[in-house]
Formats: sequence, structure tokens, C-alpha cells
Amino acid sequence: MDIHEWREKINLKIYASKLRVLKSFKILSLVVSIFALGVLVYYYGFQHSPQGEDILMGVIRLSFLFYVFHFLLKVFYDFSPIQFIKQHWFEAFMVVVLILDGFFYTFFNTLMIESIFRSFDMMALADVSEFFIQFYLFAIVAAELSQSGGFMPTIKLHPAFIFVLSFGLIILLGSLLLMMPEMSTGDVSFIDALFTSTSATCVTGLITLDTATMWTVKGHTILLILMKVGGINIILFGAFLTLLGRLGVGMKHHLVVEDFVNKESVFSSKGMLGRIVLVSILIELLGSILIFFQTTSSLTHMAFGQKLFFSLFHSVSAFNNAGFSTMSGGLYNDYLVNLQWFHITAGVLIIFGSLGFTTLFDLLDPRKIMERRKHSWKKPFLGSQVSLITAALLIFGGAFFFFIFEMDNTLQGKDSFSAIVASVFQSISLRTAGFNTVDLTQMSMPFIIVCLVLMFIGGASSSTAGGIKTSTFSVVVLSAYSTIRGKKNIELFKKRIPAGVVFRSHSIFMFALSGIILGIFLLSITESGLLSSGQFRMMDLVYEEVSAFSTVGASTGVTPYLSNAGKVVVMISMYVGRLGTLTVAYALSRNIASTNYTYPKESFMVG
Repeated sequence: MDIHEWREKINLKIYASKLRVLKSFKILSLVVSIFALGVLVYYYGFQHSPQGEDILMGVIRLSFLFYVFHFLLKVFYDFSPIQFIKQHWFEAFMVVVLILDGFFYTFFNTLMIESIFRSFDMMALADVSEFFIQFYLFAIVAAELSQSGGFMPTIKLHPAFIFVLSFGLIILLGSLLLMMPEMSTGDVSFIDALFTSTSATCVTGLITLDTATMWTVKGHTILLILMKVGGINIILFGAFLTLLGRLGVGMKHHLVVEDFVNKESVFSSKGMLGRIVLVSILIELLGSILIFFQTTSSLTHMAFGQKLFFSLFHSVSAFNNAGFSTMSGGLYNDYLVNLQWFHITAGVLIIFGSLGFTTLFDLLDPRKIMERRKHSWKKPFLGSQVSLITAALLIFGGAFFFFIFEMDNTLQGKDSFSAIVASVFQSISLRTAGFNTVDLTQMSMPFIIVCLVLMFIGGASSSTAGGIKTSTFSVVVLSAYSTIRGKKNIELFKKRIPAGVVFRSHSIFMFALSGIILGIFLLSITESGLLSSGQFRMMDLVYEEVSAFSTVGASTGVTPYLSNAGKVVVMISMYVGRLGTLTVAYALSRNIASTNYTYPKESFMVG
């Protein structure tokens, strides 16, 4: 009897119990996951006695042992075990890691992952690894339960509502984690924790508390995770919800993701999800390596592990256009302000993050590059061309104006190379990221106005940047140009832009402008006392609001002095600015039932 016959006999024997056993373990796994996640949060967020630590770690190890057993059980009950392992290779990899961890603990009285990070003096990342494994396994269990259809009720929600609610829950969870004693060096109020969590998740970078001194390494790790989750943006998050949640998500939900990523296949978002994660991680790791070698000679006061964490944190922050830094004063810190090659690397990471994943895939896909070499008539997608051209114009235009207006101001005392690097970097950063290598509080009024325009435009669609997006701005400008020239259609690179895209662009433009004006109006009321003191100008509030709504994070220094009401206004601006324009874009892109009639046309005077 060969192995196939032997396996077939086993399948027949276990078939009757398969459904009952696996369903029971799914439900039990969810209970174990929730309990274990709670234990992990309690373990890493609070101080414990040695006895208490042993008990809590024992519970965590038992949960991991349960996952190993559950996975092996699924392999055993599957009719094609080898194929099952191939299809669930990452889950299998996690199980192997857990088995090795258990082996190391049994024979060497230490966890494998923990010992690896301890050798590099990076215990905070060891904590993250435990969280990641636990959360991943929890996500797997939740997905299995929701796909089975019998455990969770079908939830029929508008996709836009799912996006908004999900980001809100992440922000709330982040704020609760940041309030735990082990995350900060002092007492943190709920409003400040909520503000920091909102700023990190919305990849803005505005802060009410000094990131370097207020948060511990564990707190910095939480911020890093929030930046990563928020920075991947609504495309990845929508795909994640669609593929893992499946809470009554139908075809139209798939179409949300597909509409944003411009894919023809309605189910191709699964591949897109993996590509976004892989590409972003690879870019961030490469950036971390470059930053490490560019800063290691200057950060002599840091241990090796601290330098590694610094490099990873700033790489993630730069690529996700977050603008957070573990150094007081950000990149304007005395240790970093003169490291031009570090600034260049950070600038490149910001550009990659602000171009958008679809543009990156379109331009960097080896197959597409080969096709364009073979067939010269094949060009990048129109969206990719618009993103590149607009970004280049804004970067070099902003750098030119910064150099001209700040030459005798914030650039004073710098040599030619340093001044050029600073000008280009600030043009890149002040449009999307919020990093600063000069004193932003001393910027001249003309360039502040230029900054407002750059921040309002932001980065490309499907990117980690904020703003109304370069594509929206381009369409609005082209629309105005076509109107002036008396053209009926808007054309670009011998392509006609559909009227629906034009209408959506104008709607997003007006939505963003209205939101910013409303925010400025509210801040003028909540911060009337701050203005009357003479410490800050009205322009400072305008700058802060535009920065918040566009999720840039550049600041003139007013944010820490805001009242609680002002902080709430800025938080809402960050939240709405991060999700609002995309949500509006989707809401306006839904299919509307076609009509076979038109109303009579009548003209009236405008302008």
C-alpha cells in the first residue's frame, strides 16, 4: 500500500469528525487569542514581581502551544496536507518559530526570539515580535471564523463606514496602550495619549509631548507600529478587511479596493495586499541599513541596539511620511542636523512613500520594465506619469522658493551643498512628511505661504502621504486650463480624462478646502486666549490646521500650547484629512443607476 492509499484510508476514517472538531477548535482559538492578547498587554504594559512574570509568561507559552496543536490538527484533517502547508506557508512558518522557541526554552531556559534581540540590545523589538505573532494568529482565527459564516453574524456596512470605524478603533487602542505605565516616563493624560495615537496612526507627526523624552522604548515601539499600520493607508487596510475580515463583505467591497488600485480583476487585491506589505518592508529595511551606517559615527552616545532601533524607527517614519523622531527637535537635533547624506536618504524614502504603491509597482515591476524596453510605445499608466511629473515640479519648485526666501534666514551660515540639500529636503518633507532640518519657527512669511500650498496638495493617490493628492490637483488645474482655452474635453498625453474624474476632483478639492476653513475658524475660537497673549500669530494656527488636515506634521511650535478643545479640533482635522478625501472619492465613484432621460438644458451666468 503506497502513501496515497494510506492517506485516503485515514481521510475516510476521520471525515465524520472533521467538521465538528475543527469548528470547536476555531471557537476555542478565538477565546485563547483574546485572552492571550490581554495577558501580553498586561505583561508588557505594567510592572510585575518575578513570580507574577513567570505566571504570565506561562500563560502566553500555553497559548502558543495551543496554536501549534491547532495548526497540526488542521494539517491532519486536510485531505491534502502538503498542499495545505504550501497554501498557508506563513502560518506554518510561525508555527515552526513557536516550536523552536519552545525547544530553546525547554533546553536552554530562554526564548529563541528574545535571546536574538537581547544579543543586539533590542528587547523592545522582542516584545513586538511576541505581539506580532499573537496578533497574526488572532487575525487568522478571526478570518477562519468569519469565513465559516456560522459564528459571526453578517454585517452589511458601507465600506466607507468600515474604513472610518477601523481607523478610529486603532487610534483608540493605541491611546490606551500609550497610557500604560511602562510606555512613558511620566503621567500622560488621556487627551495627550489620544492626540499622539491619532497623529501616529494618521502619519501626521504633530505632537503635544516630546517624543524623545516622554515615551520609553516600549512607547516608541507602539508609535512605530501605529505609523506602520496607518502609513500603509486605506488601500492596504481595506484589502486587509476584505480578505481577513469578510464580515459580510460582498462584491462591492472588493470593488472598493479595486477602484483604488485600478485593477481589472476583482479578486486581484489579495496579491496586491502581499505586494504592498512586501515592498514597503523591503524599502524600510534597506532604508534602515543606510541610515544606520550614515548616523552611527554621530550617535556615539547610543548602544548598538539603540542605533539599530533608531535607524528602523526613522526609516519607517520617513517612508510612511509620519515625521516622528526619537530625538528632541527631530532631524534639527545637534547630532543629526549636519548629516546631509542621512537627510538625502530620508528624503528618498519620503518620495517613495509619497509616490503611491500603484506608481511604484508600475515603474519598478521588472516585467513592465522589460516590456517597455521591447516595445517603446508602451508607457507607464497615466496616473503614474502624473504622479511623477507633478511630484518633480513641486519638489524642485518648492526647493527653489525655499532657497530664495530662506537664503538669508534659516539657511544662513550653511555652505552651498548643505543649503541645496536642506532646500530640497524641506521641499520634500514639508509637502508630506513634516521632518525639519532647519528651525521652522523662523521661516519667512513668503515661504510659509508656499508651504501652505505644498501641504494642501500633498502626495500621490494610494500613497502614505496626505493632502488632496497630486492627481486631484492636476485635474483641477487642467480643468481650469481647458475652460480658459474653450475646450470641451480635458486632455493629457493624448488621453481624455472622464467627466466623472473631473467632478470627483473638484468635490475633493472643495471638501478639503471647506474642512480647513472650518478648522481654522474653530481654532480661532478655542485659542483666542493664546492669540491675545501675543505668543503666537493667527498665521501659526492657519499653518497648524493645514498641516493637520493634510497630515504633514510640520509645526511652528503652537501644538503643545493648544487648549484641550484646540487639541480635539486638530485631532479631528488629522482624522478627517487622512480618511475624508478617500472616503469622499469612493462615495462619489459608486455606480449610480443609469437613466434614459435628460432634463432640458438652461444656461446661467457664472463668474
